[in-house]
Amino acid sequence: PLRALREHAAARDAAGRRVETMQADRDRFAREVGALARARGIAPQDRPADTFAALQAQAAEARARAEAAATREDRIARAETERQAAAGTLRRIAQEVAAIAAVFPDPGALEDIDRLREAAGRATQLIADRARLEQLRREVTAELGVPDVAAARACLAGCTPAALEAETAACEADLARAEAALVAAIETRAGADLALARITGEDGIAALAERRATLELELEAAALEHLELSLGHALASDAIRRYRDSHRSAMMTATEGCFARLTGGAYPALMTQIEKEAEILLAVDAAGASKRAAEMSKGTRFQLYLALRAAAHEQMVAQGTRLPFFCDDIFETFDEDRTGAACQVMEEIGRRGQAIYLTHHRHVVEIAKRVCDTPPVIHEL
Repeated sequence: PLRALREHAAARDAAGRRVETMQADRDRFAREVGALARARGIAPQDRPADTFAALQAQAAEARARAEAAATREDRIARAETERQAAAGTLRRIAQEVAAIAAVFPDPGALEDIDRLREAAGRATQLIADRARLEQLRREVTAELGVPDVAAARACLAGCTPAALEAETAACEADLARAEAALVAAIETRAGADLALARITGEDGIAALAERRATLELELEAAALEHLELSLGHALASDAIRRYRDSHRSAMMTATEGCFARLTGGAYPALMTQIEKEAEILLAVDAAGASKRAAEMSKGTRFQLYLALRAAAHEQMVAQGTRLPFFCDDIFETFDEDRTGAACQVMEEIGRRGQAIYLTHHRHVVEIAKRVCDTPPVIHEL
């Protein structure tokens, strides 16, 4: 207990010293704040904190006033700079005004820019009037054929405006009669020239007759050439049609059978349709609906292409021409049944000649081995 009491006494002494220190700081703060307040003309409050708050408010107001004063000083400095620039501009304008006014007879009376502007306007109008006067002088002297205005005045000394107007009206009437006479003379001359041409047998009519005969001969030659070409084209078209009719049946039959076999009976028949000047191949499905190649799937189009090539190869073999039959992965879009049918078609082509199929699909090789009666020859590349 004595040891604990000693520790508590030590803590109490430390706390007492801190309290004394804080009280001393408080008293010193109060004295300093009070002195500062009295120096600033502020009555000390009961609490030093209130006095300090009043000092802070005064300091904030002083800072605001200082900032406002600095802002006004900056504005005054900028205004002074602008005033000096404006004064320099006014001096330059005054110098320019003086330089312009120097060319006038009385420069001292034109120190104001408004007076200078008015004098410049009068000078511009005077220059325009003098130019107009000079132009009128040249026109008068040119019309009268005299060297100068004095001679023109001497020439017109005994004339009055009324007499000149009457003479002008008479001259205009004479000019109108002269123009009417000129038009009549031109018409008379044109009629005389035409009559003279008819009497003397001018070659214009003969030239036109010759031109007409030439055009008729050229038209006849062009018509004969067109008729010859049209008849030749018709005969050639008829010969081509007859050739197609005589050779189409076997080709169409072979293609139809092969395509039906490749599609598993989905398209048992083929037919052609005339569209404009060409024949369009159509495939008829099991329901009787006809489809163009563009309306088929990609795999079905490839099967139709293979059927056409196989039928063409068969026709060539029948005519004595045996060529190798190449295909490059045309079965890639076929399903397994149609791939098997295509392998059998290739086997039949191989019996008539040499059938070569290039592929990188292993399942096609396996299907060919399974469906072909004659095992295919496999070459690994």
